Amino acid sequence: MGMKNGEKELKELVKRLEKENEELREKCRVLEEKLKTITSTTANTIALADKDGFYTYVNPAVKEILGYDPAELVGRHIMELVHPDDAPAVAEAYRRAVQNRTPGKAEYRYRRADGQYVWFATTGDLVYDEKGEVAGALFVGREITERKAGEEELKAAVQQINLIVENLPDATFAIDTEGRVIAWNRAMEEMTGLSRQEVMGRGGYIYAVPFYGKPRPILIDFVLKKKIEEEYRGVYDYSAENGESIAAEAFCPGIYNGRGAYLYGKASVLRGCS
Repeated sequence: MGMKNGEKELKELVKRLEKENEELREKCRVLEEKLKTITSTTANTIALADKDGFYTYVNPAVKEILGYDPAELVGRHIMELVHPDDAPAVAEAYRRAVQNRTPGKAEYRYRRADGQYVWFATTGDLVYDEKGEVAGALFVGREITERKAGEEELKAAVQQINLIVENLPDATFAIDTEGRVIAWNRAMEEMTGLSRQEVMGRGGYIYAVPFYGKPRPILIDFVLKKKIEEEYRGVYDYSAENGESIAAEAFCPGIYNGRGAYLYGKASVLRGCS
């Protein structure tokens, strides 16, 4: 009698588990259909990978951007088409994300169906199972080839500016439109006592400190605004504004190791560099 009751309970347990599994499969199917509906209309690539890094889903945008049918990528490893030079950094970013259980970001080159490489920026987030274990990852990517090309052009322009500025006999420096120093020549180092390494890439009017003892706008900032701000006009003994350039004379107490000097300065807008 006890055995029959045990068999009955076991059958009921099996039925209950089968029902729960079926309900879970149905929920997963509904969620997958919702995911496909959402991701089929986005311009970004969206992909799911299992815990071993193999694609289980790729949205239709991959056809437009990379030239692959989604089915061609399903079952392939996420690292397979990453440029060999970028693969170590991408793998490390994924490893850190799994280890720290945090979203990850990476920029890398990815091989198109025609064999050409394009730049991608991808964010990834981990997917967990019902036990809280890592079951895979969700990736959202966008092509950034044009942005990367622009960055390279800017880098080349900055290098050209530095080459020209470095060889000028006059103390000369340059900033970008965000106010960060992008050039600082030897004559400027001698005048201010600040080395190139101390100021390059820094903003916050760092370049004004050697001249006036504090961060504040100076001619190079006013030329971007096309005029000297009224509160600073009294600082200059002479000034001349001419469209994209401003010239002025003023006493700068902080330069030459605190001895100070009267300086004539001219600031002009650089074109072709953002």
